[in-house]
Amino acid sequence: MVDAGMVWLALLFPLLGAAALLAVGRRLPKLVIAGIACGAVAASFAVAVAAREARGEAILGPWLPLVQADWGLLADPLSVRMMLIITGIGTLIHLYAAVYMAGDGGYYRFFGYMNLFVFFMLLLVLANNYALLFAGWEGVGLASYLLIGYYFDRPAAGAAAIKAFLTNRVGDAAFLLGMFLLYSLTGTLRFTALTGTEAVPGLGLATLLLLAGACGKSAQFPLHVWLPDAMEGPTPVSALIHAATMVTAGVYLLARSSLLFALTPESALIAAWIGAMTAFLGATVAVVQTDIKRLLAWSTVSQLGFMFMAAGAGAHQAALFHLTTHAFFKALLFLGAGSVIHALHGEQDLRKMGGLARRMPATFFTMFVGAAALAGVPGFAGFFSKDEILHALFESSGPLFITGLVAAILTALYSTRLVRMVFGGPPAEERELHQPPRLMTAILAVLAGGSFVAGWAGMGRFHMAIAMASVVCVAVGWLLGRRSLDLDGPLYEPFRRHWYIDELYQRWIVQGLARRGGAWLSRFDAGAVDGAVNATGAMGRVAGAFSAWWDAAVVDGIVRNCGFLIKDLSYPVRLIQTGQVQTYGIMILAGVILLTSYLVFGGRL
Repeated sequence: MVDAGMVWLALLFPLLGAAALLAVGRRLPKLVIAGIACGAVAASFAVAVAAREARGEAILGPWLPLVQADWGLLADPLSVRMMLIITGIGTLIHLYAAVYMAGDGGYYRFFGYMNLFVFFMLLLVLANNYALLFAGWEGVGLASYLLIGYYFDRPAAGAAAIKAFLTNRVGDAAFLLGMFLLYSLTGTLRFTALTGTEAVPGLGLATLLLLAGACGKSAQFPLHVWLPDAMEGPTPVSALIHAATMVTAGVYLLARSSLLFALTPESALIAAWIGAMTAFLGATVAVVQTDIKRLLAWSTVSQLGFMFMAAGAGAHQAALFHLTTHAFFKALLFLGAGSVIHALHGEQDLRKMGGLARRMPATFFTMFVGAAALAGVPGFAGFFSKDEILHALFESSGPLFITGLVAAILTALYSTRLVRMVFGGPPAEERELHQPPRLMTAILAVLAGGSFVAGWAGMGRFHMAIAMASVVCVAVGWLLGRRSLDLDGPLYEPFRRHWYIDELYQRWIVQGLARRGGAWLSRFDAGAVDGAVNATGAMGRVAGAFSAWWDAAVVDGIVRNCGFLIKDLSYPVRLIQTGQVQTYGIMILAGVILLTSYLVFGGRL
């Protein structure tokens, strides 16, 4: 067992791993690279396991003393739970990626970014104040950008990375403003110092700004558009970042800020309804997807909506329970999808799959477990966590509860559709399969075990009526999914086009605000800014010309005229300056005579 002051070791290992791989990884064999990366995360997992009972806050030194944001780590049930998820699931995904990414270039770069992500994610959940949490928050965004755009030679990957980065900046800016406002209201950003906070004017706005930040990172409506495109990254990236860890950062932020949201019930209700809209939107879009990874991505959007609904309803433990079970079965589904893609030589179109159950029995069984957990089939992990969420919604709000039931039916529908299109029926195309290595299959088996056991291990109070309603939802979704393999027709057009939200953003923000706004700014720059600069230059030229004229005509004129005046006044004197000694002698003699006459006769004249 380690105390709270030793949890910094969990941060140290992935940071050193990332530094080593990015500095000298190019010169190392792939086996050594994989060993460093996997070993770093596994060591952090060992620290997390040892710290299960750790409690307390460790101040490691001053960082931002003006805002009472010392460099410190907080070990409590929430942060330790997140540590275990990040490092446990992260270790499995790193091991899977060691084999899956073996044929790709930039092997050291990939694992360096993966270790860097784990470091920033651990910093986010272990921080003892909002300022340090925000540092990890931004670091996670950076690592996500690098991993989504890992295939930098593919334009789609670069565009997806930029889209994710820019969309998250909207939420991050709101988070930053909320943090500033919270400090101005309370005088502190430390979590332990906020326990005695009371409701004050402005606190509701601060929590709404924090909620906006959470919506960006956890892909909630209306900032959800980046997550499906992020599937351009490698499949292990999708499993680690966009299913099990990074996208749950917003849920963690809501749980960490539960006291603030309890003081502002209006903000909590808004969070719940944002989650409801996201859960419904993501589920409806998922049922018509034909790309296996995009189906899972929209499923992630929907399941995150469930977590937000629970957090908004005040059931933070239910939200965290679903976060935990979701980490297992969604990582399993993504890695299972990776095995299918690997076997089909890169094929991701569900319509070109089928008949893989007999040819890939291990992958079929594990993905069936993951899909059952996702759908909420009784006995699997998702059933228990979704039961607690639905019970919380039932006690909180009827409309929210109904939305949750509809989303649960759609979840069972697309889960059934996924398994049937990949593994059921005859194969759409006859092709030779590239069987996944044993290590990849073994990791799928471990995650499948977690997708079953995690529900029983975390099960709280069982709600029979809610459970029966959940079972009915699963049955209805299963029946619909058996008959809805190819959803075509005008009825599903809004689903296929993502409820036109991407098109609205493209028209109003990209084309309108960005391009037209950019064109307007260009015209403003050419007309107003450049006009002002050119006018200033013209005024400078006029002033220069006037100054030159003044200098030449007035200043130089005065100087020249003074010379002429002196020259003219000296003309009589020059007349007597003949240069002849005789003339000067006569003038001296005349002068002497005049002076003598004045002295002798002056008094009588």
